[in-house]
Amino acid sequence: MKRTQIYLDEQQHERLSAEAARRGVTSSAVIRDAIDRYLRQEENPLAQLNELKTLGRLLAQTPEAEGPSGAEVVEELRRASAERLSSRE
Repeated sequence: MKRTQIYLDEQQHERLSAEAARRGVTSSAVIRDAIDRYLRQEENPLAQLNELKTLGRLLAQTPEAEGPSGAEVVEELRRASAERLSSRE
């Protein structure tokens, strides 16, 4: 494994720490997982579709008080997709 260093703003650090605690893993494990997911999506657009389908199924099972609304999820997905497309230009 290679060591690397990144800079996070305060909110990113807090969210990363919370996600790591929720999963019971290190922050490094969460970052590696996020990188793997991102690279899979870049290599195979169908992987992104499958991830979205899985997310949709999970959200359908989650009471709204525990997660974002469907509209919020759609808006976040649109924003992320637009960012990814603009970074390719």
